[in-house]
Amino acid sequence: MAESNVALWVDVLGPVEVRRGPRLISLGPRKQRAVFACLALRVDRVVSVDWMIRAIWGETQIPSARHLVYTYVARLRGLLEPHMPRRQRTNVISPAPNGYRLTIDARQVDIMRFRSLVAHARQLTTVGARARAFELLGEAIRLWRDPDLTELRSLLRAESETDSLYQDWVEAALEYVTIGLDQGLAAVVLSTAERLAKAEPINEAVQARYLSALAGTGQRASAVARFAELRQQLETDLGVEPGPELLSCYREIVTRAQHVSPVHGLAPQVGAVRPLWRGPGPVPGELVAREEDLTATLQFLSERRLVTMVGPAGSGKSALALQAADRIRDSYTGGVLVADISEFWDREQIDRHLLDLVDAPAGTGDLARVLGDQQLLLVLDNVEHLVDGCAVLIDRLVRACRHVSVIVTSREPVGLPHETVWRVRPLPTPQTNEYEDIRQSSAVRLFAQRAAQASPGFRVEPSNASAVAVVCRRLDGLPLALELAAAAMTTDGINGLLQKLDDPLARLTPLRRGFPLHQRTLREALYRSVECLTPAERLCFVRLGVLPPRFPLSEAMRVCQLPPHLRATLRATLDRLVYKSLLTVEQSESGPIYQMLTTVHLLASQLCALGLGELATVSPARRLPAGGSDSVA
Repeated sequence: MAESNVALWVDVLGPVEVRRGPRLISLGPRKQRAVFACLALRVDRVVSVDWMIRAIWGETQIPSARHLVYTYVARLRGLLEPHMPRRQRTNVISPAPNGYRLTIDARQVDIMRFRSLVAHARQLTTVGARARAFELLGEAIRLWRDPDLTELRSLLRAESETDSLYQDWVEAALEYVTIGLDQGLAAVVLSTAERLAKAEPINEAVQARYLSALAGTGQRASAVARFAELRQQLETDLGVEPGPELLSCYREIVTRAQHVSPVHGLAPQVGAVRPLWRGPGPVPGELVAREEDLTATLQFLSERRLVTMVGPAGSGKSALALQAADRIRDSYTGGVLVADISEFWDREQIDRHLLDLVDAPAGTGDLARVLGDQQLLLVLDNVEHLVDGCAVLIDRLVRACRHVSVIVTSREPVGLPHETVWRVRPLPTPQTNEYEDIRQSSAVRLFAQRAAQASPGFRVEPSNASAVAVVCRRLDGLPLALELAAAAMTTDGINGLLQKLDDPLARLTPLRRGFPLHQRTLREALYRSVECLTPAERLCFVRLGVLPPRFPLSEAMRVCQLPPHLRATLRATLDRLVYKSLLTVEQSESGPIYQMLTTVHLLASQLCALGLGELATVSPARRLPAGGSDSVA
């Protein structure tokens, strides 16, 4: 496609930028950028030269201002339509009576997309469709890279223009937070509420929503401390007390806290040191598109004492558990205790490690006795290979220590009667090849964020969006796989990365330090699931590798060819593979339909190609050779 036919994309809700496809167009000196900003703020409307002069130079105008505007417009036309003859460069910045007009599709300007999304959301709110309105407001808020509009304010002296635009963000963000709190999605809106609270320090409606968001995510102590800060600030700066809305919110938080069970009681008082955190901490930074999982986990922990996060290898269970623990940490005066079980192979090692973490005296053998009545949150991470031993430990702690709560991450449930199971699924991948659909996909957002860390300057653009969508789909939206792929961008770029996806298990192996061994490569992560299978489950899983990723029960019966004493148990074996997050199942009129993730199916296929499908057992110590099936003679 000729470059002149590639769409222009304009951003003003942050640094003022114009891109043609992936290429950033330099807009020239400050005053020239200011002229473009004037046009972009009023896209497809006539912007008079007189208004531009006032907006850029203010009331104290210089004699040559009008001539400079003409010069800057001519230069901008050359930048935006370089392939057109000089006198025909009027398709993007067109002439109009007494001024000019930026004539591009409004959907290609972030401020216009923002306004369209907000208007649609408000229409939906009036008819009661608040859930969809919330989604649209979230999309609108994410367009703002800089709510303070730092560059626009430095370019233009038209304060009323930037102030009005900033106020639009405040109102939209406040509506987003309010609807989110009403929908029980405090964890989802917390970051926006915090950003809004910092921007509007004396706006009581904003501060009240922020307090509610803190309390709604289990951070009651932080909410109480924040109220104390606000009260002091209002008294110092304005000489007033908190208003009715802020006081009402505070009283509601305190009242609710007085009715919470001791396990989730009111956190330490203002000024107290935060409770201890012992063991591996959460990864810095915000999780991408995991608000629903976090909200559900926090809600479960406010009501129950054992929550197990279950999901396939690489789905992000550990990151979620640690983030949830950090969010609710202040509700446990005894703090948080984190143990990664992945490198332990018996119950005795786990007991010894946990006792060491709590500094138990030498010779102490009973963790429950040591913890006693402490208000403590225990995180047991990666327990799938020792589920039985961990189940005994957890059951003992939950029964004996009435103020201890437990988060477990595993590829299968623990199986205790008082357990709440939350299934962690891969991130949604793009459903269409439309640029906006790709850009907004959760899997794409995570990949783009990590790729920008590995290769600064990388962005999802119309020119590479299709390739990024392919990467995310082939890797099933698994966060671990996406992070490995993003790390490979340092040396491969997007095109080189695509070539590696013919066998990501063998070829997607960037250097990763500081991670558990089974999370350093996708192969290790997936093979760990195979190690946790019984011989019959292992045999069934490997033989399923000859089928397509999606298959009915009848096809599984055909290829598994189980011995007579196991044939009758095939359905139960498949259900165990579902239970252990290697398959998913859906019911159809003709019977159950099973499905493997693409990456999981690749592992099964490679194991089957090695001949392991003919063995009744596969030694847990046996690993797939590093080169995949082709490396085996």
